[in-house]
Amino acid sequence: FPTFTRNGVATMMTGAGPTAHGYLANRNRRGSRMPSVADLADRAGIPTCAFWEGERIPSVFPRLDGHTRPLEIGLLPATGRHFTFVYLAEPDLVAHRLGGASEAYRAEALRVDARIGEIARTIDLSAETMIVATDHGHLDQGGHGGHEEVVVRIPLVLVGAGVKRGVRIEDASSDLRDVAPTVSALLGLRLPPWTTGRPLREALDFPPPFDRERQPLPTDPVPMALARAMGTAALLAAAPFLLLRPRGRSSFALAAAAVACCAGLYLALGRPLSCSPANTEAEVPRLVLEMAACAAIPFVALHRLAPDRRSFVAAVLTLAAFLSGALAGWVGFRAPTALA
Repeated sequence: FPTFTRNGVATMMTGAGPTAHGYLANRNRRGSRMPSVADLADRAGIPTCAFWEGERIPSVFPRLDGHTRPLEIGLLPATGRHFTFVYLAEPDLVAHRLGGASEAYRAEALRVDARIGEIARTIDLSAETMIVATDHGHLDQGGHGGHEEVVVRIPLVLVGAGVKRGVRIEDASSDLRDVAPTVSALLGLRLPPWTTGRPLREALDFPPPFDRERQPLPTDPVPMALARAMGTAALLAAAPFLLLRPRGRSSFALAAAAVACCAGLYLALGRPLSCSPANTEAEVPRLVLEMAACAAIPFVALHRLAPDRRSFVAAVLTLAAFLSGALAGWVGFRAPTALA
């Protein structure tokens, strides 16, 4: 959490959580502040490359960017020790357009499943290892970024050399932070000190060169994010009153009622109270329109009920500050917001 693509890719490739690697939103455009397992492999002299299909790999690790190209099965390395990252984006793109419960999404998932099978048949699984994972799931109506079960729970499959057959790993005992340590063990690399994941030793048929238990995340991210969002919103919402100082308690009561009305209308639209409504730049205009529609009714009411112009301006600014503060606080202080 948050279940954005850049966060998921960074977590998978570094073995660290979002508060460590710093990716909290999709709009981050800077390189990672910590090396990935691909960087470590490259430094150890292990050939490294990456392929994409449907959409370019998010530019998270600059060293990997220089070895990235569109997917062509014939270009995949087939022998020798190497690290290859393949990014298949089409299911995500289809789910954003048509929803995670659509027939089109199911058909695209089956097509990508066949594509993965094609890749598996290209390599020698008696000498190579293949790991299949994803960065997030999708809501039925399309969207991700929040803490819903359907976007948080993802598949993780290991097959090939060094992997036991028929082993099932319990859901609670693994997460995306375990991918990088497991890859490091398979490549014979040292465990990075910033990694908070663990090698999936129960899935490996050899004792990993290092062993550790997964470290818990510092705090439960959902209450933390919600508290941060409400705290940020409350601080920004108080600013207009401190600056304009409208007279009487009625002005404060009007502003509080407007905020409550706006929030109630937003929830009545059926949108989840999470990051999922603003997970990509393409969805931001729709989110802005929804927020504007929810704010329109309180705005009209404030115009009629405010005792004076100063109280009206303070209440309107409070409403706008609360909405922007809630979104900024939920996404995170260290990441550009979805509306930036």
